[in-house]
Order: sequence, then C-alpha cells, then structure tokens
Amino acid sequence: HSGGRLTERQIGYIASAGYSSILSIVDFSSNDTSYNGVNGSFPSSAYEVEIANDIYGINAKYLTSSLSTESLNEIVYAIDTLSKPLFVHCHVGYSATLFVELYLYTKKLIRSSDEIYINGLNLGYDYRANADVVAFINSVTDSQDEVHSEIIEQTLANGETSYKSFYWSHRTGESDFWYNIGQILDTQLASIGFYWGKTIIHF
Repeated sequence: HSGGRLTERQIGYIASAGYSSILSIVDFSSNDTSYNGVNGSFPSSAYEVEIANDIYGINAKYLTSSLSTESLNEIVYAIDTLSKPLFVHCHVGYSATLFVELYLYTKKLIRSSDEIYINGLNLGYDYRANADVVAFINSVTDSQDEVHSEIIEQTLANGETSYKSFYWSHRTGESDFWYNIGQILDTQLASIGFYWGKTIIHF
C-alpha cells in the first residue's frame, strides 16, 4: 500500500493493521504541526523511524528520491529487503504510488506503461499529464508515450491541485469517526468501505 506523509497517530494505525515495515521515499527534515493545511503531529523521517521501531516494533526506512534510475534501483532494493506487509509513502502519495507501480513493472507484474497510467488514474493520479513523469516512465519501460492533456481535472477553484488536496482525506476535528474528502472515483468506493467507513454523505 502507498500513501502520503504520516502523522504519529497514523504510524500506530499502520502497525495495528499488521504492517511490518514503513518506507518513506522522502526525507522530511523536521517535525511539523501542520502539513498541506492539515493540523497534526507530522514527524521528521528520522523520528518516524524511531517511533516505528521503538514504540510499535516495526521496521522503518527513509530515502531521498528523484525521478531517476538510481532512485528506482534504491527503492526496488528497499522494497525487496524490507519485511512485508509494507507501507510506502511520500508527500501526498503521488510519487510513492508511481514508484510502486514501476517496482511492479521491474518484477514483470505489470506488463506495460499503459497499465501504469491506468492504475494511476484509478487512484486519482494523472501521470500522463506530467511531462517529467512520462519521460521517466518511458525511460524505464522503453516506451515512447506522449504527454496527454489532463483526464482528471487537477486545478480547483482556489488553485489547489487535486492530488495534493482534493483526493487527500482529512480527519475532522479530533474524531476518528469522521473524515472529509473531495469527489471520489467509482474505483475508490470499495476501498473506502473496506478500510474506513460504513456511510458516505455526499453534498
């Protein structure tokens, strides 16, 4: 599984859910009390490792990654060697999910760049609209795909990009029973029902 930056509380949830390891492909240098406009206790990468190891008894590792073959090789090695189940995360889930898809491609569990783009769209990530990402996927898969116009509208009324704000769930207040999120995809309903909720209220 993959996702965005974790709070201390979410590290506990991941451990309770039975995960054995956490891999961050971003080096967060500081402990923060808010992130992307959401209040919470967001640990630095070093402190995340400490929390995971010392409090919850699970493995944790962090890397500094970029859209490069070197980073992909480093992430592939980390995924191969860390105990499973494994949770991979970055800032908002965009890059972590991309690298997991590319990992699956290197293991021949995904056969083409088209599958990478389709899987991304199913999760709300429009990789084909990002020239740097398309170039990187082409280099890894030996494809010649071209950048396409956005399939998912990524710019909201106040200028937010959807993959950073719109599709990122927010815990409401101090309650673990209420979460709010933007418009959801039909492919996300089953996951929401399985992992989170019994009820969806749509305004």
